[in-house]
Amino acid sequence: MSATLKNTQAAPLSIISIAISGGSTPADYLAGGNCPVSPSTLGPGESCTITVTFTPSAPGIRTATLTVKDDAHASPLTVAVKGMGVATISNTSGSGGLATTTGLGTTTIGAASGAINGSTTLTVTPGFILTGSLNNARYYYTATFLNNGLVLMAGGVASNGNPTTSAELYNPAAGTFTATGSLSTARANFTATLLNNGDVLVAGGYNNPNSIYLSSAELYSPSSGTFTATGSMSNARYYQGATLLTNGMVLIAGGGGCNGTGCTGANLAGAELYDPNAGTFTTTGSLNVARYDPTMTLLPTGNVLVAGGSNSSG
Repeated sequence: MSATLKNTQAAPLSIISIAISGGSTPADYLAGGNCPVSPSTLGPGESCTITVTFTPSAPGIRTATLTVKDDAHASPLTVAVKGMGVATISNTSGSGGLATTTGLGTTTIGAASGAINGSTTLTVTPGFILTGSLNNARYYYTATFLNNGLVLMAGGVASNGNPTTSAELYNPAAGTFTATGSLSTARANFTATLLNNGDVLVAGGYNNPNSIYLSSAELYSPSSGTFTATGSMSNARYYQGATLLTNGMVLIAGGGGCNGTGCTGANLAGAELYDPNAGTFTTTGSLNVARYDPTMTLLPTGNVLVAGGSNSSG
């Protein structure tokens, strides 16, 4: 990736440093470009280019932060960078063997036996293959791809017909599921949203057998493997939509649950925003049409497309 740095002030800009730091895997990134670093300066109105080279050391999402320090009042400037590492394979252990990969596409396999060597092309196409099984049967649960490359499976309805607090992690490399910390509240038909800091916001849902609609929310920390309570929504709701916005907040809209007349399971038009920094929800503009189970898609413009769903009033 590349970014343009422009000096918009009347005086020369002294760039102190340009570096990659923080995040989960800063070693996967290298900063470069033609920006002059002190003692050289960038003149008024002049621009330069910062380049970031991505060389992943392992499969999965790799994150870091690009930091530019200068003598301007807004220093430092920071940009979050994220890339996806895809596995490649090579088999050179002898005349035979088994090659596997977790990524789609084409790669070359080389093999050697004494003075004899050769290579062939392996093409991986979409398809379904068996993998490990969940430790607990469940439906109406959520699955969230984490920054560490694991998948969080949480809550849902268990085999006894009741919502569960259990959660587990899927390891794509090993093809196995392992238990992790449990939800504070059993819930099904809720939303789980990956935040910019790597935590997962779990919100709403319902708790059988009494069809208790939930306004509570909690955060899953991949580093500790635990769920902790956070602020509650203004409205209890299930089957709602949720999406992470470009400003780091989470928009939650629609669903069924509680409205001004009580917890009747009615369709909701209301929406609210979760602020990860404050750990609170605040109401925002309402949907034009009350709906539950809609899709919510973040567009390149920063707007959110809300589509479909169900409305009992037709």
